[in-house]
Amino acid sequence: MSERFQIEPMGDHDYLVHLRYSGGVIESRFQASPAVVDELDAAEADEQRVIEETALYLAERQSVVDFPRWSTSAMSRPPTATTTSPRRPGA
Repeated sequence: MSERFQIEPMGDHDYLVHLRYSGGVIESRFQASPAVVDELDAAEADEQRVIEETALYLAERQSVVDFPRWSTSAMSRPPTATTTSPRRPGA
């Protein structure tokens, strides 16, 4: 995969994901709620990994240029791992 991801914690379970692709960089905001982390049977310390795996999962199924863009003026909630994460194998 040619895309590169850099994940920046923003606090309160929010993360800014920098998605590098041939045309530049896109910033998309993700959220790993405690309920999602629990559902995936991951430790709270693994939140960033949940976000990374979610971004990778999405990038395998759609172009990163189609990821929601993040801006400081955006008022909508970020995508959550609840609706975008694949289920754990065997779950």
